[in-house]
Amino acid sequence: MASKTGIYRRIAARVFAISLLILQGTILDYYLIVEESSSWFAWIVTDAIILFTWVFTMWISQRSRRKLAKPNESMDEIKFAYLAWIVYAAHLVPQVATLFKCKASLLEEKRHIFGPNMLKMNLCLTPMLFLFLIYAHHDAKSHSRRKYYLEKMTAAVTLDLFDSVEMLEYLFEKDEITIALENAILAFSCMNIFLPTFALFELKYNKFHDSGEISPISFKFIYICSFMFFVNVPFLVLRLILWHEHQLDVSVLLAKNALAIVMGIIEIMEFFGDQRPRRCESCSRTFAKGFFKLHRQNCSPDEDMEMIARNEAKNGNEKVVNLKDLEPNKSSTNTFINASDISPTSKETYV
Repeated sequence: MASKTGIYRRIAARVFAISLLILQGTILDYYLIVEESSSWFAWIVTDAIILFTWVFTMWISQRSRRKLAKPNESMDEIKFAYLAWIVYAAHLVPQVATLFKCKASLLEEKRHIFGPNMLKMNLCLTPMLFLFLIYAHHDAKSHSRRKYYLEKMTAAVTLDLFDSVEMLEYLFEKDEITIALENAILAFSCMNIFLPTFALFELKYNKFHDSGEISPISFKFIYICSFMFFVNVPFLVLRLILWHEHQLDVSVLLAKNALAIVMGIIEIMEFFGDQRPRRCESCSRTFAKGFFKLHRQNCSPDEDMEMIARNEAKNGNEKVVNLKDLEPNKSSTNTFINASDISPTSKETYV
């Protein structure tokens, strides 16, 4: 039953992803092509490339899932989702930059249905596309560490993408802001479209094994730092400038930026603190701290015993116990003493 539910969920996610991709591309093409020369119709060709890439990666993902799946194992394949998103971002960013540099200030809501509000709602499809792209490729086990990261990551990324769309709203009123501020808003908003790639890399390389093994390169850490320093910090500063220097209405997402910065600092401190991953010197694999001790016992029990002895010596014992000292003495017998072998005096002592 669970497997059928996963299949239905992936099929629904693919249908919604492709449908929303076509809808967004069609509306953006209308904004770009209307009242322009025939050369602007090249945007339709790029839309076809994006659509083909998404369909192809979904097909490859499904094919790999069927080929590699084993009985009683979760069919989880997300190797190519990052590729689909990179191609999509490389296509969307030029469209957004062209629209807001050339046409956003000319749009009027009263004159035509395709005004500023329609453009903003169309860009709001981007976070939804990211969500459906993930679930079209991914089917992690319930209550697993991978599933927990998936839910946490998708919530954070979609919220940050909505934040970028909200920031772009200031570009509809270019007369009230400077050119430098306009370029900064556009640059950081477009940069935010590429950053979810790091979160997808984490899902690709970090398999979240039950043994606690993780990727030696923490793309999660890169993703947290990138969203902190290239999204939340710049957006917080820009919103403060818009508030105090230009007296413009500021979104409540200003508080979200401040909260995200605090949470990012906590994540960075934990990464470099006691909870940082550990690398096994014997097999050169990396494990989460909670699983590292168990792995050492299974991977190299002899070296683990020596390491424990050294730690005990550092804690106050003057003598460092070697592994040889822990082995039984071959010259001695490891049998219990029989009662007949004990002298009468010793018996009284024992009693």
